[in-house]
Amino acid sequence: MCSFVTVYRLLNYIPNVQSLTVRIYTDFQNFSKQISIKQFPTIHSSIRHLKISTINNIPFHQIEEFFTNQFIHLDTLKFFFKTDAQSQSSLDYIDDQRWQSLLQSFVSLEHFHCSIELPIQSQIYTNTFITNEFFLKRNWLFTSQIYTYSFNTILRLHTKPYLKQRLDIVPSKAFVVNNNIYSCVRDLRILIDTIPNDLPKNLSQFLYPNVTSLTLISNKSFHEQSFLLYLYSIIDHKHLRYLTVQLDDCSRFFLLSLIERYTQLYSITLSTYHSWSKIISLSSQVIKNNLCSLTVYEIFHDFDRYHPIHQLVHRLEILSVSVSSTEDCYRFLTLLFIGSQKKTVEQLRSLTIKCDFDEPDIIANWIRSNILRKLSYKCTPSILFMWF
Repeated sequence: MCSFVTVYRLLNYIPNVQSLTVRIYTDFQNFSKQISIKQFPTIHSSIRHLKISTINNIPFHQIEEFFTNQFIHLDTLKFFFKTDAQSQSSLDYIDDQRWQSLLQSFVSLEHFHCSIELPIQSQIYTNTFITNEFFLKRNWLFTSQIYTYSFNTILRLHTKPYLKQRLDIVPSKAFVVNNNIYSCVRDLRILIDTIPNDLPKNLSQFLYPNVTSLTLISNKSFHEQSFLLYLYSIIDHKHLRYLTVQLDDCSRFFLLSLIERYTQLYSITLSTYHSWSKIISLSSQVIKNNLCSLTVYEIFHDFDRYHPIHQLVHRLEILSVSVSSTEDCYRFLTLLFIGSQKKTVEQLRSLTIKCDFDEPDIIANWIRSNILRKLSYKCTPSILFMWF
């Protein structure tokens, strides 16, 4: 991650490198002090394959300045821009004429891929890229979607296929597009706002066939059964390994349905109301699926459920929990590692406990004195890490 000026300086030291991937940002706090790229002499780089991702609202004219006369041998350009800031300058990124003028300066360019995501004020957008002869002649095909989440209207414009591995969507018929456009997506985040009545179901092919990581996000209630039917239609269950449920609330049935459907899960992360009571009640299904990693953000306080906790963590290799006090940290460690049930956690290889630790050294001394197991650990004022 670096600025344009840093990349420019880097290019001076790697004159023969032919492939480069870089994440670029603009330091807005010191924006007025930054050196303009125009002040530097032109570099004739040997780079043929360039992938650029931006991580904040970089003005488009800086992109143009950076590219000017720098990459005369460029064959493949992948460009990814995403911003949460609504500004007039960000709209320059969806100006087909500006892009045409920029890309025409690359005399050797054969392959161009991009994804641009930004807030807009209107639900109406005319995709001028799809009628621009410059892009059509080179078979650089574009598609766009507009979706609304938490009162924000977002435009996503990208070439086909979509090459980024991460994608945010909302449940909508608008995303029922030509199959294989999103075959590169591995990390899918679904922003659940409302569930339309006409959601697609029983599609002939999965829209996102290779997703390995799924995150469900919502701050409101929704019709769970309708959503599950939609979800089963768009994702191939055989590939999913990582599941994150980040919902204000969901039913035990909803979690059970996900665990039963996605039998190849390696990891589950929960951030929802009554996470612990729900996941403990599903211990038998968790064990059946051979889940290896569990992270729960809800504070753990139910120390009386001794046997159910051991049943839940019986086959886990990675566990991350939160407790409310140092005393509860001692109680949780005692529950796992001291007493007749300690052998039930012998497969555990990593334990993380989040808490406000006033005196980390005291925790370390307690671990050395009470846990008779070979381990390494590190305690900070906010997190205890243990490795076995």
